[in-house]
Amino acid sequence: MPGRPGRPRKVQPVVATERVAVVADDPGVEFEVQPAQEPHPSDREASREARSETRQGSGRRERKPLGVPRQRLHAEVPLGMTGRWVNDDPGRIEQAREGGYQFISSDKEVVQNREGCRTEIVGVGRSGGAQIGYLMAIPTVFYEEDKAAKMSQIQETEDSIQRGPIQQAADKEQGGFYSPGEGIRIRPNTTAER
Repeated sequence: MPGRPGRPRKVQPVVATERVAVVADDPGVEFEVQPAQEPHPSDREASREARSETRQGSGRRERKPLGVPRQRLHAEVPLGMTGRWVNDDPGRIEQAREGGYQFISSDKEVVQNREGCRTEIVGVGRSGGAQIGYLMAIPTVFYEEDKAAKMSQIQETEDSIQRGPIQQAADKEQGGFYSPGEGIRIRPNTTAER
């Protein structure tokens, strides 16, 4: 079957139940095409079960397909505690320790120092190397108190915005700040709920 030199022939799969004429480089050549053999449904099921038993029997862990969303930094912490990943930035671990956070190991145990703590690479550091995150946790009661204090500060800032001029600017001159005479209104975002 001659073809053009330097170019491979394209081969198209053909499935038929009878003799068919296939156009090739040589006119008049006929090929007998066999029908495709579909596996019997019971054969497919038996094969699937055998693969499943092999996976379970060999102690292999469950396969996770590539491209499926995963929680890379998911971590379990002891009951009654709320965890977070704390970056190893200068002073950040010490701030967390002062705030009541404790290191957590891979076994969900509280540990006293960094050496036994669970760590993960969470990004790229300032020097271009790996940014390490340490798993730390705080009792949920303290976490809720800290969250309420943060919300109080946010509410206070929003209230001062709605009142008009920022207090520090009112004490000084009005330079650099714009405040309409009727004050500033903040409307809740209703389009996000649609």
